[in-house]
Amino acid sequence: MVRASIVAPAALAAGAFAVNTAPPVPLDAQIGLLHFPVTCQIYYFLNQTFDTVFTATAPVYGGQGQEIYYTDVTGNIDIPESIVNLAPLIGATQAQANVSINLDLTNASPSTLLAYQATLNGIQLPSGQDAHIKIPLAGGTLPPIGPVTLGTPGVPHRILLGEVQVDINLQNASGHTQFGPIPVVCGKQNVDYIIGSVNVNETTGLEPFAPSVGYAPSFPETPEDFESGSFRFPYDCEFGPLGLQHLDLIIGGTVPIYLAPGQEFSLTNGQSFLSIPQSLIDLAKEGFPTVSTFDTTIYSFEILFDNATPAAFNVTQNGALHSSIDVDSATSIPIPATGSLTIGPVSAGAAGTVAALQVGTANATTELKDASGKVLFSFPISCQVPSSLELIGIPITNQVPGNYSLF
Repeated sequence: MVRASIVAPAALAAGAFAVNTAPPVPLDAQIGLLHFPVTCQIYYFLNQTFDTVFTATAPVYGGQGQEIYYTDVTGNIDIPESIVNLAPLIGATQAQANVSINLDLTNASPSTLLAYQATLNGIQLPSGQDAHIKIPLAGGTLPPIGPVTLGTPGVPHRILLGEVQVDINLQNASGHTQFGPIPVVCGKQNVDYIIGSVNVNETTGLEPFAPSVGYAPSFPETPEDFESGSFRFPYDCEFGPLGLQHLDLIIGGTVPIYLAPGQEFSLTNGQSFLSIPQSLIDLAKEGFPTVSTFDTTIYSFEILFDNATPAAFNVTQNGALHSSIDVDSATSIPIPATGSLTIGPVSAGAAGTVAALQVGTANATTELKDASGKVLFSFPISCQVPSSLELIGIPITNQVPGNYSLF
């Protein structure tokens, strides 16, 4: 999910002291959670807005003509208590739902993809509570969705919500239909939520790519109208006399799912992790057998934004960040070491554009220390992405999502 350039105050989350650990993001992939309202028409004319959450894994980038898949997909659609409370009036305690969900795809084929179609039985309708349509109903994740063939290089492939249709039958405890089917159609929304972005490069002939965690990972608490995600992608670093190292960087956070022109926003829950390959650790141990820790001071770490102001921020503008890792157990340098960063505020640009977040350059110094804290060796680190990547795209619009209730 990536856009422009901003580096904001590095504020540690209050009360967080445990060393940060990297989320389970597959190489060259992204994981994300989108929490958004979906407005639908019941019987084709009664508007009702439903609270919706989807999670998924997708590639961060791919080559022209490459087939990709979306994996680890889960969903939850809340049925408001006000509607659930009508069920006992007709003797219903559960529901059956025939669900179909389409995705609209840019710079890829097909342009519309049937992502999910199933009949869900035994949806409980607890009196006095919201009901939940869980996808898949029995838990776990959906099978990989695809294939999707990537299009023109240099243009991001974006995943948007398409039409959703649900036919609901209200049933008694024995599974007999008391009322229905009730057609619920969710067409084009006021805001085109960008569920994910996949960068397309000029490489051809690549094998199909379906990165997967194998389960739905945990995310920070994400309010409605926000999304949380983490991205893992190549990050090339010069390690002083050790030369160029081809590493990868994980970066994650929470942002709004849409913006008004000129609206200020921030990336919150910001964390990143720079991989340290075993070969580099082995090289350090060979040269300095008593090395115990890598102590790293980050002097600059640039986050970039398109269609937002300012276009570039240094995460360390309020002071350097420090991180220390044990060479015998750690596999990445966490930035920050504990807590999280807030990157912003940043002001959105013009309506009809997309605020996009990207990662820029980073500069640091690492000291190899023994168990007593003695510095054995130090060297500078300078990092950059091999090619620009859009991680998150946030639509800038004069529209707002629908907010309707039957009662």
